[in-house]
Amino acid sequence: PAASWVDLTPAGATESVAFAASGGQQAGGAIVGGVRRASLWSGTAASWVDLHAFVPAGFSQSTALGISSDGVNTFVAGYGRNSITGRDEALLWAYSLPCPSDLDNDGDFANGLTRDGAVNINDLLSFLVGFEAGNVLVDLDNGTSTGTPDNAVDINDLLFFLARFEAGC
Repeated sequence: PAASWVDLTPAGATESVAFAASGGQQAGGAIVGGVRRASLWSGTAASWVDLHAFVPAGFSQSTALGISSDGVNTFVAGYGRNSITGRDEALLWAYSLPCPSDLDNDGDFANGLTRDGAVNINDLLSFLVGFEAGNVLVDLDNGTSTGTPDNAVDINDLLFFLARFEAGC
């Protein structure tokens, strides 16, 4: 049995489903306002990104089914219903990865890790609490300096975090 779980359902959604996970991120869909919206999370409901907001006009719904990263970009694959053509069409979302040392907005690990676009003492404090606890939310690197998690919290994660924290990202 699982030791823990996280409800990824974003505020305002009636349901959500995750179909894929990779590197601390999850891809799937959430129903908001009666519309299935392709979704991306980073381990918490508060981290929800509405990918459907980025599809062209005319798409009535969308779902994300897969996720991968090349270390610089995240790619999310899925499909959407194009109401203009009357068919489902394959979709690919791509975006640059966030700064790995931007972990938290308030320094309280217990509140979950919510990125705020800034690297400051709150990120350091949250990382150190997670590191001491061995929490996989701070599993940032496997020793390759590529930002690839390895399901172990060790010196590689500390060094990876500190190098990026000191550089401002």
